[in-house]
Amino acid sequence: MTPITYHFSWDPEKAEANRRKHDVNFEAAATVLADPLAAWVAETVGVAGPFLATPLSGGNSNDTTMLTAGTQRWIIRRPPVTSTSSTANDRAREGRVLTALADRLVPTPRALGYTADRALTTVPCLLLEHRP
Repeated sequence: MTPITYHFSWDPEKAEANRRKHDVNFEAAATVLADPLAAWVAETVGVAGPFLATPLSGGNSNDTTMLTAGTQRWIIRRPPVTSTSSTANDRAREGRVLTALADRLVPTPRALGYTADRALTTVPCLLLEHRP
């Protein structure tokens, strides 16, 4: 996977103050920024990020989030936290249906990727192109 890079301004005094206050050095603290799902998205869409995640409201059956990097946008869909039906929230099936409709006259977003890899995410995710 393509790693996501972060740029920091090093301030040795601030680093030492944080180490004293939290008992964690900078190198250890920086590892929390390694987001495996963001790395998967970056590799899938070919954009290194960083990504801004904005939850979208209005839907009832799935969590839908817009991902933005610069002027580019994508949608990531996942089952809701309180999902009661594994078949009603089947992201793999949704991806197959959208892929089948991609070359038809039906205006649908293109499915870009699907993952159920537990090393990346706790629930299956479907990555879609953004269609305004």
